[in-house]
Amino acid sequence: MKNYYIIIVLIAQFWSVALFAQVTTPNGTQVDYKIYSEGDVALLENQAAQWLSDRGWTDSVSRIGPATAKYNCHSYTWYKKEGGSNDYWINAFLNLDFDVFNRYSYFSTPPAPDNINKYWNDYSYTEVDVVEATKVWFGSCWQWTGYEWSNYCDHSAVKLATGLYESKWGAWPLYRHPADKCPYSLANREYFKRGPYLSGPSLICSSGGSFTVNNLPTGATITWSQGPNLARTSAQGANPCIFSSTGSGSSWVRATLVTSCGSVTLPDKVVWSGTPVISYISGPTYTPNNQWATYYAIPNNPAMGVTDYNWILNPLNGNSVYDYGWTADIAFYNSGFYQVVSRGQNTCGWGDYTVTGIEVYDSKGMSIYPNPASGEVTIEIQSSGDKELTATVWELEIYTPGMILKEKKTSLKDNKTIINTSGWQEGIYMLRVKHGESLLTGKLIIKR
Repeated sequence: MKNYYIIIVLIAQFWSVALFAQVTTPNGTQVDYKIYSEGDVALLENQAAQWLSDRGWTDSVSRIGPATAKYNCHSYTWYKKEGGSNDYWINAFLNLDFDVFNRYSYFSTPPAPDNINKYWNDYSYTEVDVVEATKVWFGSCWQWTGYEWSNYCDHSAVKLATGLYESKWGAWPLYRHPADKCPYSLANREYFKRGPYLSGPSLICSSGGSFTVNNLPTGATITWSQGPNLARTSAQGANPCIFSSTGSGSSWVRATLVTSCGSVTLPDKVVWSGTPVISYISGPTYTPNNQWATYYAIPNNPAMGVTDYNWILNPLNGNSVYDYGWTADIAFYNSGFYQVVSRGQNTCGWGDYTVTGIEVYDSKGMSIYPNPASGEVTIEIQSSGDKELTATVWELEIYTPGMILKEKKTSLKDNKTIINTSGWQEGIYMLRVKHGESLLTGKLIIKR
């Protein structure tokens, strides 16, 4: 018993620094976990090495990861081995159940493994024989030792194709080892492999996309259903099953499995159907000439799989449009009424145009020319209409694309100044002019 007791004491040392949070099973069920400090790594390494040496297992057990109290066996087996990147400590029991448990009282009821069993209760994993298994749960076997409750089975391991196990021993290191060479009881082991899950594309065009229920249990049948903008083109129950786009928008594909024990619905596969949809264009609808305005195609939704955008100013009328993907800058030089038009493209094709109307009014403030530029640039401030400038001194600041001050001029008395941009890197530079109580902004494009 003493051999097992060493591991349990090590785990208990770190419980006092826990926080509460959640992770999920592959099918989306929330699983309790805690966050721990690293602990005394040198002490943990020495204890583990001595324990192996005392049993003569040094040659048959390989250390493949360092000691740390940040994660444990359940975290490695069910979370980190499946791609989880964070260091979490996952207990077999629920956090709240353990918090009310007094391990030193005979009359306290030990918690059940209601946290770890979420991985198979929601069909994320199914129980199989030892040959098929990729995961091993050692079970729960609380025993009263005379002065405390101990659980010598509480362990999880990854089962390799070679038959060896990979598991982390509490806060001790991560090991690759034969099944019988670890500090945990083997009497109550249960074996699992990944349960049924739905796979398929995230973008569906009119040509169709194929969806498959993987690891379908023997004898199970599938009932397929789908959300808006989709049509099933394969027979009901087919696996794989084809769905085609009938319109553009967000949607989903769902598979319900029917077995002799009942039915279970797998988590929906959320998809985008058809070409991109731009709901509206965000940006100023009333803006002065001789200024820049920025417009955005909304929503900027990664699910649409947009590979290109098209921006149009109608009519162009001597103005300039700079397309940066889902955003566009427009340099307005001439007043009037315009339409800003945009659409997006993905592998299904081009979406519909979205249009917004704008008015550009004649309110001369700052002119930048030539723009784009590669050499000398003139920055000129002008009055609105026929009014004279009310302040005779103004300041100019120019910022790099990284918003670092590139050049500053103060006490300018003429209404124009010349900047030499030779040697400047290509990019968009921000200009700020302070003229009396007015603040003007503009953009200068440097191209080589």
